[in-house]
Amino acid sequence: MIVNIIGKMLSQAGVKVSESWKEERKLAQTSWGPWNLVKRQKGVIARSVLLRPGGPLASELARHPVVLKVDDWVFCHGGLLPHHVTYGIEKINNEVSKWMNNVGENDESQIPFIATRGYDSVVWNRLYSRDTTDLEDYHIEQIQSILDTTLQVVGAKAMVVGHTPQTTGVNCKYNCSIWRIDVGMSSGVLDSRPEVLEIRGDKTRINHKK
Repeated sequence: MIVNIIGKMLSQAGVKVSESWKEERKLAQTSWGPWNLVKRQKGVIARSVLLRPGGPLASELARHPVVLKVDDWVFCHGGLLPHHVTYGIEKINNEVSKWMNNVGENDESQIPFIATRGYDSVVWNRLYSRDTTDLEDYHIEQIQSILDTTLQVVGAKAMVVGHTPQTTGVNCKYNCSIWRIDVGMSSGVLDSRPEVLEIRGDKTRINHKK
């Protein structure tokens, strides 16, 4: 698989943005005046314009799939369930792409429900990534069974998900058939250090920022 990315120029821009962001964050923590609130409101408006269906950033994101299968690994934000696979992964990806590009009528009914709406949708599902310390054994066995069925139907040996921050860092569960990689790097979540799950053939390795 070949993926085109911006290298040197993006890293240089990233340093400048990062320093600017640190300074703005410091000011934000010490000043909650009217002007600061106005700036925050403008940020929310700008974000909504960029990410609304047909917006510049939404159109860019529409180029990427909601569910991606590479060899015998499947990747998604929240978690794939058997009925998602039955509905059709390609169909889900196409529907979300069209919605984000604002293709067709701009109607609430056009929002791809199975992918983006509801607690068991592809992007909101937390079944595989939730903490299991408060679950009974039979609950854990049920989740394992659902995961095994999903992987069997989709033809994969393991799934990689995010969405639910993991306080212990990147980890695997259910005989390592599910990898949970959301470490909550955002300062508004866990402010944790970056971690990367590296997959090389049948081997996996967790890389930590030193």
